[in-house]
Amino acid sequence: MFIAGITLFTRAAIEGGVPEETAYALSDGYIQTVEECTSKSSIEKLSQKAALRFAQEVQKSGMQHYSREIEAAVKYIHLHLHVPVTLEETAEAAGISASYLSRLFKKETGMLFVDYIQKERIEAACNMLTYSDYTAAQISEYLCFSTQSYFIKIFRKYTGTTPAKYKKYKVQDWK
Repeated sequence: MFIAGITLFTRAAIEGGVPEETAYALSDGYIQTVEECTSKSSIEKLSQKAALRFAQEVQKSGMQHYSREIEAAVKYIHLHLHVPVTLEETAEAAGISASYLSRLFKKETGMLFVDYIQKERIEAACNMLTYSDYTAAQISEYLCFSTQSYFIKIFRKYTGTTPAKYKKYKVQDWK
């Protein structure tokens, strides 16, 4: 029943605007964690915690209200975090020119296009570090960072710590 509930939470979160990678990472983490539960009450508590966390992710993703073009660009970015993303491809997906996307993106999000991609990749990395058994090297490669040292540098820029320290403390919090 717990796994069925998590599946429903995951689907609802994706429909609510949560990036698929984030929703699936949360799902995998909760499913792995439930295996450690030893009582019905601990499973119920974990289920409540999961429902709240999925709801928070939906709320967080719904806070931004962008134009149709920027919504399309953001969706394109989220779907392509694991492959190289260019301004030109994203502009084409949004149905506008690259130069207009660049200006509009900065105006609406307050961030440069490349900075937004980096931030989203680091958020995905944080979820993967917290809710999966992937190593920093595997995550770095999956999220298209050119080298592991560059990944660590960008990770530290956005989180203030290294992936290894982040994983150590987040996994402790998670459990």
